Amino acid sequence: MPSRTLFDRRLPVLLAICLAAALVAGRFDWLRHFDELLLDRYNAIHPLGLSDDLRIVAIDQRSLEALGRWPWSRSRQARLLRRLKAAGAAVIVYDVMLSEPDREHPGQDRELARAIAAHGHVVLPVQPVSAAPAEGVRVLRPLPLFQRAAHALGADDIEVDEDGIVRRYYLEAGVATRMWPALAALLANSDTVAGARSSAGYSEQAALHWLRDDEFLLRFAGPPGSVPVISAVDVLEGDLPKSLLSGRKVIVGALDPSLGSRFAVPTPHGAGLMSGIEIQAQAANALLRPPLLVALRGHPLLSIELGLGLVAALLLWLTRDRPTAIGMTLAIGALSLAWFIALSFFNRWLPIAALAIGTVIAGMYLESARARRYRRDARTDRLTQLSNRRSFDIEFKRLWARCQRGGGRLSLALVDIDFFKAYNDGYGHAAGDKALATVASILKRAVGARGSVARVGGEEFAILLPDLPGFHAQRIAEEIRASIEAHCIPHDFAIGRGILTVSIGIATAVDGRVASSHALFECADQALYEAKRKGRNRVEAASIRRQAETPAAVAERTT
Repeated sequence: MPSRTLFDRRLPVLLAICLAAALVAGRFDWLRHFDELLLDRYNAIHPLGLSDDLRIVAIDQRSLEALGRWPWSRSRQARLLRRLKAAGAAVIVYDVMLSEPDREHPGQDRELARAIAAHGHVVLPVQPVSAAPAEGVRVLRPLPLFQRAAHALGADDIEVDEDGIVRRYYLEAGVATRMWPALAALLANSDTVAGARSSAGYSEQAALHWLRDDEFLLRFAGPPGSVPVISAVDVLEGDLPKSLLSGRKVIVGALDPSLGSRFAVPTPHGAGLMSGIEIQAQAANALLRPPLLVALRGHPLLSIELGLGLVAALLLWLTRDRPTAIGMTLAIGALSLAWFIALSFFNRWLPIAALAIGTVIAGMYLESARARRYRRDARTDRLTQLSNRRSFDIEFKRLWARCQRGGGRLSLALVDIDFFKAYNDGYGHAAGDKALATVASILKRAVGARGSVARVGGEEFAILLPDLPGFHAQRIAEEIRASIEAHCIPHDFAIGRGILTVSIGIATAVDGRVASSHALFECADQALYEAKRKGRNRVEAASIRRQAETPAAVAERTT
């Protein structure tokens, strides 16, 4: 009896401690990932119906093979818009950044602007561009003549959670002094108006950051490929039925993986990869099928969690003399019922992982492992199995920061396949892909554990070699060049040679002689240009003199 009394006295304290720990975990989102995985399963089991109003006009592989490499001429883009207008497209979100003028054919810019204005409901994107930490975010916008011609500008912004999966969307995004409606909001309702957002209430530091507002949780209509896709070449050259596009809301953009980013999204089988324009179309579909699913946050969430925590604690207390499984089943049942009511009757997403983690941790671990695997796939170049540009940028930033802190060395080599466009055009894309995979394999084998290799462009690769003297890095580069040449890959379309070769530019940062990582990249790029100018199939090392530190370099070194 004394032991039971002691147990009875301590149990309320233990329940109170567990309740407080769960509330703190929920308040600081420590277990947010488990709630996100639950949302993924809900999306997979209950997909949202697909609106028949949406169409994707894709710049895909078939269009590129038929019409040539991107970017196409502004004249051809204008013709595409005119064809969409003739087909009766009600709204066109033209998800192509028109921020640079065509200096060789300025008349084509005016032609494209006229085509945009003639339609009357063309939406153009604005995008955030990361700059040095002290400079904040730069907003990339269309040229003024395109802004004047467009019906509206929309924020081309996709939020990625910490685990690399897209689950939420924001109806507005921008900087403290200016917010734009999201592209999906304008696609769903072209009458949405972007208003100037006052900077009142924001700190000066907030003006340096890209801000988001009006969050909702994405409900997907299905896996990648669910939204109807029409190839751009069919619009330009095909005879499409007018009913296919008449009155439809159309988003135009890159679907080919080599042109645009792909993001991990929930699917019935875990996580899958979806293009940016598909995600925009899926978000627009959610807006066309209200009500939106909104996550509970702040004081309402805290009050509900406190109440549910007290209910769970009370059920555990009332069943203290029974097997623990009974009390846990009743408590989890009460949490699940509250979750179901909030979701089904109020369209509110209630995070319950902080209160229910003990019963779901095994299943959540399996889903977490699967999500991590797909996240790794999203950071790898599918053709060469090397790191992609995003992973290279992260690794370059990490190694540069380490080099600045420790005063070590860092070499960057840029490798470009000579006359690769001629190779691709002459032998076909399949042979070109095989050549890229072969070159990637040679690079990976030559570098080994001494550094990292990434594919950063169509036929361009980047190699990071930390902690090596400059002459050693140059020797590795020369070994790479000679090894590729020794493979004797036939290239009958190369000028002056019958085999595939590479040009390499290399630069080494040592003892602070390079002011910033951007400057190191520019040095390597100039060396690559010099190697090409001198006849290709050679390694050229940058001659680096000590550079003065700029404010941006100081900020980069100290962050």
